Amino acid sequence: MLNSQKIQVVNIKCGGCKNTVTKALETLGARDISIDIPTGMIEYAFDGDRSIVVDKLCTLGYPEVGSDKATSFLKKAVSYTSCAIGKM
Repeated sequence: MLNSQKIQVVNIKCGGCKNTVTKALETLGARDISIDIPTGMIEYAFDGDRSIVVDKLCTLGYPEVGSDKATSFLKKAVSYTSCAIGKM
């Protein structure tokens, strides 16, 4: 059974970002994904370790709010690439 989880991330700016994050979480097996762009809050159902999701999102340039990578310029740059890919 999938467990309901939440994570708030930085750098989600638009529908392209939302699409990238949704596709990435689906490849991990997450379902019922809901993303609020203005707040960066992501809700999803997932039957796995939360750190898997945190690591995947950080790799895409969307680190968790409050993490040491949340203010990283490099992560912000990576998120722009992920955003552009999500718009395709």
